[in-house]
Amino acid sequence: MKNTTWIWIGCVVALLCSASGCKKAEEEPADAAPSATASTPPAPDPTPTASASEAPKPPPPPVTNVGGDISGCCAALKADASKLPTKDKGPYQSAAAVCDGLAGKVKSGAINAADAKRTVRAQLQRATSIPGACR
Repeated sequence: MKNTTWIWIGCVVALLCSASGCKKAEEEPADAAPSATASTPPAPDPTPTASASEAPKPPPPPVTNVGGDISGCCAALKADASKLPTKDKGPYQSAAAVCDGLAGKVKSGAINAADAKRTVRAQLQRATSIPGACR
């Protein structure tokens, strides 16, 4: 009976030591956090401020594509369409129609002449050749 008593006492002591060790480990961070915040005031949230590297960017300049002319491309498309047989006229006629619609926008500066010609060339994907004025 003496042996079992000592085993029980040893288990209780071990349990108390391990339990008290866990409580101290849990209490230390809890105690450390309030003392740290109590001694120093909380830092204010940093507000975004404009620095030299984050200066506001100026707005982009307005489009100044006024001018340009793709009427030569439109005329070349119409001339080529008139020379081709009926079965091959489709791509040239549709490209000429698109070209006529874009010509006014190019003259007003709404779109760039190079972009307009690129759009016209896209209409000619099935065509056998692209007129030189549209390149």
